[in-house]
Amino acid sequence: PPDDRWTPSVYFQQPATCPSMRKDDVSVIGIAAWDMSQYYRGVKPYLFRMKQVLREAAATTKSLYVMQLHKTFPEKCVRKQNTTEGRHHWELCRRCNGDEMNGVFRRALATAVACVRDNEGIDNIHLIDSYNVTDTVFAESLSDGLHFDKVVTAVEAELILQAVCRGVRAEEDAGGGGFCPVEGNLDLETGRVLNCPMRSQVTDYWERKKWHIMGTEFNEGVEVDGRFDEGHGEILGGELDFHGWR
Repeated sequence: PPDDRWTPSVYFQQPATCPSMRKDDVSVIGIAAWDMSQYYRGVKPYLFRMKQVLREAAATTKSLYVMQLHKTFPEKCVRKQNTTEGRHHWELCRRCNGDEMNGVFRRALATAVACVRDNEGIDNIHLIDSYNVTDTVFAESLSDGLHFDKVVTAVEAELILQAVCRGVRAEEDAGGGGFCPVEGNLDLETGRVLNCPMRSQVTDYWERKKWHIMGTEFNEGVEVDGRFDEGHGEILGGELDFHGWR
């Protein structure tokens, strides 16, 4: 069965629970790309949850480096499977990874790091930004929209190693907005055109639940968000489909 701690989303990942965090001198984490598409719930919820994740991780390890979101190329998104799920992921990739969305999530991540570091006095957390490495014609030619091949990835890895080995500290302006605003003045979405559809917690439930019932039929009651509901799933043409949500 899947481990929800490693679902690629800030709402599920728990890097602080990884045993190596407590014994390694340096830990590197990066959680953003999937939360601005597949697990998108809004920018502000992402920011608040990210602060919690970073706070817990920084308290667990000696030195925490946070990877800023790199450049994304929605026009390069590839439909990898000609299935309902494959087409859905392709559409999300194209709609949710434009410059506007990328920019606001970079701002949110930089803000989360700044809030934890400056407002809470946790000084072992540092932001590393590889955006300039990936915002090139060369990098774009080696991208599938979200990921890069081993050549570009190796350059990003070298950037991390150099930062760690040279003792580089927080990049104050990485991603823009490397500061912690007053809570009431925090508004990252007004005036922005963010075309990504909001993901519900019900969808999150089934995304994880399907691993347990793949290949079988089921009919069971489940509790979601404090209410009891009934779901029914079945195999249709080799694909898993869900029905029954009110």
